[in-house]
Amino acid sequence: AICRFQCMHTIELSERMSTTDLSLYTSRQFQYPASLSIELPHEQHTGFLSQLLTLHAGHPLTHLTILGSMVWEMPTDALQHLTHLGLRQAKGLKNVTVLFDHCVRLESLWIRSRDVNDSAEAPSLLTALGEHPNALPHLTHLKLSLGAPNDDGAATELHKLAAFLASKKKLRCFDWSEPWGGIDELSPLLDVLCLLPQLEILGLDITCDNDNASEMLESGELNRYIPKSLTALRLWVDYFDSNPPIVSASLNALVGHRPSLHWATQLTSNL
Repeated sequence: AICRFQCMHTIELSERMSTTDLSLYTSRQFQYPASLSIELPHEQHTGFLSQLLTLHAGHPLTHLTILGSMVWEMPTDALQHLTHLGLRQAKGLKNVTVLFDHCVRLESLWIRSRDVNDSAEAPSLLTALGEHPNALPHLTHLKLSLGAPNDDGAATELHKLAAFLASKKKLRCFDWSEPWGGIDELSPLLDVLCLLPQLEILGLDITCDNDNASEMLESGELNRYIPKSLTALRLWVDYFDSNPPIVSASLNALVGHRPSLHWATQLTSNL
């Protein structure tokens, strides 16, 4: 009853306004008018989105945050005006070429896999990105949160992502928010950062699950990858079964030499 009331109320409100920014969540929130957030069972999202798109056929949608499984079923003409796209609980990422073909104006893309422990989605997405390095040429913001591969193939997969990133000369913000390894494992990704002349904001998750990884971080190895153009850095480091340092000398050194750099770090451990 609550779902039906919220759905009808949302559609009635939507009929009276020009919706260009749409967010669908499986939550109890309802926000007006910048985004539409409703409580719906997963299987009802597609039908509700279809109604909204029909109601606003004359008002191109530019901002969309949606369950990742739904975007592949959207009419392609609804994708053509998107400049910002967020995919939550994304699955079926092998279909990402649909976005390459139809999201010709896309500037911002955020993808979080359906389950960060699902190792199948990341290779599908990164393979497609590597095979289409010139796709989404207007991208300025990219945020990815993907489950790591089960095997030792992280470096191979990150080389694919690096090939895609290398052509994104307009990229101003890149956030990698899932730990795939330490500096050594992430080196294919870190190496490409210097090729992004407009990069201003960087987010990284790093794993220090052995002494070598910890030593590389504390030696200042990461600092040489940080572009001079950077103005903001988010760094999350997981030390797993070892105690994180109370103060990171290498990070303090980095900040000391970059007084204009805004930064936030979180050092965690399973201990």
